[in-house]
Amino acid sequence: MSELVWADRTPAEIEECHRHEALLNLAFAESRSWSLLCPYDACSLADDELERAATTHTLISREGRTEKSAAFDANFDSLAGELPPPRVRPDTVAFGLTELSEVRRRVAAAGERAGMDSRTVADLVTATSELAANSVMHGGGTGTLRLWRENGSLLAEVEDEGRIEEQLVGRLRPGITQEGGRGLWLANQLCDLVQIRSGESGTVVRLHVLAHQLAADEHDAAYA
Repeated sequence: MSELVWADRTPAEIEECHRHEALLNLAFAESRSWSLLCPYDACSLADDELERAATTHTLISREGRTEKSAAFDANFDSLAGELPPPRVRPDTVAFGLTELSEVRRRVAAAGERAGMDSRTVADLVTATSELAANSVMHGGGTGTLRLWRENGSLLAEVEDEGRIEEQLVGRLRPGITQEGGRGLWLANQLCDLVQIRSGESGTVVRLHVLAHQLAADEHDAAYA
């Protein structure tokens, strides 16, 4: 049993929960037959969230009856779509190979201003640096970093012109001898939430890290 979606989650968390549940179907498609029950509280969740659940689950149980989901989408693209724009004006910097140190400096400074402890700052710097390096190596050689605070979290977003094809990117632990492929996996280990969108126009990866020490009036803030 796994209850990923509940009413107190943020919209970003709920969105990623739906995408995660779609990926479960892909990840275990070739495995032995098994089942996972995903409870959804029909009394507290909005109707559209319950409708979304029907697209990622093959069977739906209601009031003691279980039937096939007519809305199930076997070809769901977990990387498709766009992320909502920042609610405030972010600190933005374009980068290439020679600006990777500036990316790390900006992220560290933003984390310190947000009141994060040194370990959390270091984790976010590591995750963002890995993404920026991926942009330089695989995303056309350049990228854009955006930093802002929203809903009590510090967000770091990296955008480039590359495209990701692997639906399970960042979900599979890299092997010891594997070359590359560690950036997004590390981000998932070090950050509270990772959002990935990728298509013909490029790739955007948004990292969320809770900043527990933010004052109430600083939860949504730009870095002018």
